[in-house]
Amino acid sequence: MSCRYGLQAIRKTKLKTFAYFTIRDRLPVTLTRVIDGLSRKISKLKAEHNEDVAEDAIGIISKLSKLRNEMQTNKEIPELNDEFEDLPIWNNYLRNADQLQESERPLKWFTASWLFTECYMYRGIFSAIMARQV
Repeated sequence: MSCRYGLQAIRKTKLKTFAYFTIRDRLPVTLTRVIDGLSRKISKLKAEHNEDVAEDAIGIISKLSKLRNEMQTNKEIPELNDEFEDLPIWNNYLRNADQLQESERPLKWFTASWLFTECYMYRGIFSAIMARQV
């Protein structure tokens, strides 16, 4: 991906770059912290609310664990599947990445632009949490 100023997207293929470090180490740690924090609260959720709330938390943990695994194993970045108004923007980007000068299609975690992958991860966290509140 390039912008109107001709700057290339920051990619993660170069080992010693901040972008590579981010996808390999920093983002999985962020996801792990969210997963661990939620895991520690499951028994408290059961006690203070009900079994359904705890099951929702387990579902969120499952989705976030899957996201982390896909990231760490450089899987294809999947289209989002929820009903939030920005969904078409994210999925259109994934479908049209080759026209936006991404180096590889389908987009994978270690070859897509760093900024997109970082933002996508946070959007994935949002989707997993909000899906349980609908």
